Amino acid sequence: MKTNHCLVVLTLCALALAACSSDEDKNPAGGNVPDTTPPMVIAVSPPEDSTGMVPGTLITIEFSEAMDTSVDLLPHVLASHGSFTSLSWQGDSTIALSFDTLPLDTLIFVGLDTSLTDAQGNALAEPHVVYYETWSGK
Repeated sequence: MKTNHCLVVLTLCALALAACSSDEDKNPAGGNVPDTTPPMVIAVSPPEDSTGMVPGTLITIEFSEAMDTSVDLLPHVLASHGSFTSLSWQGDSTIALSFDTLPLDTLIFVGLDTSLTDAQGNALAEPHVVYYETWSGK
């Protein structure tokens, strides 16, 4: 009977220890679960479809998680018109950019390709494009 009592106590201890761990933190083989979630754009300023954009307007694009900020942004951030006055990382999850020239009264876009990755190497799941209308000059 003592053996059964010990077996019950050991089983309860094992269950209690198992309850302390989280399935979100461990994979079946042990260790941490790797981050495989792609980053997403969660905020853009000025908001998409804003009008009256002029050269020098600061545009920021914020991601859902820390990004690989060691990458050169120029090949991955595209613009339909003008050229960038500035293009850089602000912290580890935001891109900041502005243009030196923009045509008047024109629909422009800023696009991000899918080769931008988060700090764990996960690429954007899809390209992201933001549209703006430039100042009409009136």
